[in-house]
Amino acid sequence: MPTNPYFDHYHNTPEQNLMADLIIETIKFYGKDLYYIPRTESADWDQVYGEDPRKSFDNAYILEMYIKNTESFGGAGDLVSQFGLEIRDQTTFQISMRRFEELIGENPGLTAQGITRPREGDLIYFDFVRPDPKFPGAKGQFFEILFVEAEAIHYQLGALHTYDLQCETFVYSSETFDTGILEIDSAFANGFSSYVLTGNTMPSSNTADNQKIEDEAAGYLDLSDTSPFGDYS
Repeated sequence: MPTNPYFDHYHNTPEQNLMADLIIETIKFYGKDLYYIPRTESADWDQVYGEDPRKSFDNAYILEMYIKNTESFGGAGDLVSQFGLEIRDQTTFQISMRRFEELIGENPGLTAQGITRPREGDLIYFDFVRPDPKFPGAKGQFFEILFVEAEAIHYQLGALHTYDLQCETFVYSSETFDTGILEIDSAFANGFSSYVLTGNTMPSSNTADNQKIEDEAAGYLDLSDTSPFGDYS
């Protein structure tokens, strides 16, 4: 027996718009205003590694997001490895599709970059605040979008309404930041990869700048043409 013809679950535009309005209202109630930072790619795309070694971040846009990890961050957490302190927090942010479309419409720069949805490789700046007096300067953390899930809420009333941004702690690798927002641009002035601190110092996990290592190694290794494999002095 066919379904009731008086209840259209796939083409009822007013009901779909109502659902989108309710989702936006809910995110505005329970979410937080975070910065969406799209990447700007250069022409030096590396075909071997599948990345742009000279990408930059030139703009940041505020957008309300719901943090789905309510208790704590996921992922491997904080690790001390042979490369030093590594922060591998993971989290998921949920945003409204309609609100992101409005964000694009309000900012021609996003349209000029061909951005139609949140992209993998873009950043989210999560500016939380720690009230603990031991950390008076702690402000926030940067996350890189690993995957954009558009079907987390599966076709309510025959339409999709949200994006889930699955993110992991961003690891700085000499990218350029010039968003015009001091809190973001100054975060990487000293190679900070995860946390922004004002008045405090966090260990940096920036491994892109190897000049110090090369200078120290020059006193131990001979890499001249006569010794292509190096000789210990």
